[in-house]
Amino acid sequence: MKVFYGDADAESAASRFDSLFRDKKGPDEEQMVEVKVDAAPARLLEVLVAAGFVQSKGDARRQIEQGGVKVDGEVVRDLNATVAPGSVIQKGPRHFARVVG
Repeated sequence: MKVFYGDADAESAASRFDSLFRDKKGPDEEQMVEVKVDAAPARLLEVLVAAGFVQSKGDARRQIEQGGVKVDGEVVRDLNATVAPGSVIQKGPRHFARVVG
């Protein structure tokens, strides 16, 4: 990466990679997607679609049923789950979003 982006960007990318995958930490606040919800609490299925993590509610259902979605660090398998503003949603190892009201 140094060849294409320079030393500083390569170091930054390496530290983000280590944080997410080696240390199993979430991203920094400025790197997290914010999803605005109109009504609190909001359905998790709809928040996943609004965040752009899935293409449809059907895809969101599959992700939840397979255990690929976490809310505040806990795996969610309930298709009727709701999330409140301030919650952090994780889909897979690298997609994070914060719910805002």
